[in-house]
Amino acid sequence: MHCRSPWLFLRCSFLLLLALLCGTPAGAQDYSFSVPQLRMQVQVQEDASAQIIYDITFANNPGARAIDVVDIGVPHADYDLANMSASLEGIPLTDIRRSQFVTPGVEVHLGDQAIPPGGDGRFHFEFTMPEMVYQDTTREDYASLQITPTWFGEEFVTGTTDLQIAVVTLPGIQPDEVLYQETPFDSKVEYAGGTAVLWRWTDAKATGPRLVGLSFPKRGLSRVVQISRFGLLVRRFAESPNARLLASVLSLFLLTLLYFRFTGGTGCVLFVPLFVAFLIMISASPAAHLLSFVPLVVLVLWNEWYLARRRRRYLPPVAQVEGGGVLRGLSPAEAAVLLEMPLKKVLLLVLFGLLRKGVLRELRSSPWELEVVEAFRTYGAGLPDRKAERLRAARDSGGVIHPYEHAFLDALER
Repeated sequence: MHCRSPWLFLRCSFLLLLALLCGTPAGAQDYSFSVPQLRMQVQVQEDASAQIIYDITFANNPGARAIDVVDIGVPHADYDLANMSASLEGIPLTDIRRSQFVTPGVEVHLGDQAIPPGGDGRFHFEFTMPEMVYQDTTREDYASLQITPTWFGEEFVTGTTDLQIAVVTLPGIQPDEVLYQETPFDSKVEYAGGTAVLWRWTDAKATGPRLVGLSFPKRGLSRVVQISRFGLLVRRFAESPNARLLASVLSLFLLTLLYFRFTGGTGCVLFVPLFVAFLIMISASPAAHLLSFVPLVVLVLWNEWYLARRRRRYLPPVAQVEGGGVLRGLSPAEAAVLLEMPLKKVLLLVLFGLLRKGVLRELRSSPWELEVVEAFRTYGAGLPDRKAERLRAARDSGGVIHPYEHAFLDALER
């Protein structure tokens, strides 16, 4: 099967991919609130886990839908609902479920404590996350922790937020031993025998991630999570939806370019399952997605080099009519062969050329059936030179039979 426009197929595929990745759930467009204050406290634990405590103030806008559910994002999917607790203005909330919209994350149902339009409330949430303290990649005797507070959809949130993030180390860690990663601390003090570091933004937007990190000595830790530089890259890649979306578009473009350049624009039937299988693979495995770029780029470059080298092997062709003398340009079929177009396209050009010259006639279109016109039939007639007879018939009709067309006519007559 020849794909007349592989780029059209590619554009449609990308639009479908973007629609799937960027679609937002319907039915929640009437939420509208501000987050005047968001406090996040992270307490490092000996077993490489971390206790995370949120205190979030919500102010529901007048005329908006009541805030009846709060979605909280968590650092990774290995959380346990059993160690989570929540309250609103000190009143316990017990209905905590896996979030339908935030991945990974949970949703806390407020029940009869829902915040009405024009009202406000202080939401408290705490839980313990395992596997949070990693081996530092720059110093063997240091551990590392990176985290971002939860955020909310920008279509729901108005105003700015006083955002504070505090991380407390184990006892015995001195302030001058704690190092920041990328974003400097706003303050660093001794606290509960250890060190507390603080980041603060007084006019932040609670509508996106705000990644912070610190490195500190491993003293007091019974273990740390071991991870390589590549593993750390995979983790950050998996946690960034925008990066994964852009990488998916790029890798699918490279796959499509490689396939249709290699096949000459043919093979859509085989490409569809290949495209779907590749999309499933990169969606399921961030590591496989990153690793796929190396062979894709290498294969694309090799294929372009091979195509350029193959084209250089041909000299400009010259063809002439039997009898010599006058030079003629190439027929469409001859040009197609030299351009290395698919053989089925060459065959179609030959047959359409014979139809146009009146050598063949069409009996029916579906299925396509042709026959040789009577004046050009030579098979079984006992003629000593069938080719000469065809050439004579062509001259009588004002046409020409190319040398390569005799084999096609012989096959059709039989």
